[in-house]
Amino acid sequence: KVMMFPFSIILGFGTGFQPVAGFNWGAKRFDRVEESYRFCSKVAFIGALIMAAFVGIFADTFVVLFAGADTEMRRIGVICMVSQCIALPIHAWVAIVNMLCAGLGNAKGALALSTSRQGSCFLPILYPLAWAFGAYGIAVVQAVADVLTMVLAVPIMKGMRKKIAEAARTQADQNLNFLLQQNLF
Repeated sequence: KVMMFPFSIILGFGTGFQPVAGFNWGAKRFDRVEESYRFCSKVAFIGALIMAAFVGIFADTFVVLFAGADTEMRRIGVICMVSQCIALPIHAWVAIVNMLCAGLGNAKGALALSTSRQGSCFLPILYPLAWAFGAYGIAVVQAVADVLTMVLAVPIMKGMRKKIAEAARTQADQNLNFLLQQNLF
């Protein structure tokens, strides 16, 4: 429950970025697409670091609110929260990449990223981690899934940046051709 607060903030920030990317893409302002991506990636990453530090420092206090005095539950809860805090900046960056894909019309990339955290990266590792480490494996499965989602997001982002750069080059060529045709150059 506690981790839903930073997750929701990250999701809200990414949701605000998505139309900015999409509108600038449609307006053929590829420089703004790239600039807004870089800005939002940095802000989301730094914001996630700050939220992760706060939650990680007070993890035991937060767990006590829900687990009471049960020491084993507290230990597992703290491991779960701290591992998610460690992965929170990764989660933030992946959310920005996901929203960039959605904003620029890359439905496959957006679908892959939006379903990977709780699906394709989470489910296959749930049982092996639970089998190998018991409750502690279950406690870290979400953080491990976030890291695996990042592994998926890196090539998707490389493809998106290539798409942005290619669109910018095409637009520059078209502008140059227009100027040459108008004898303005």
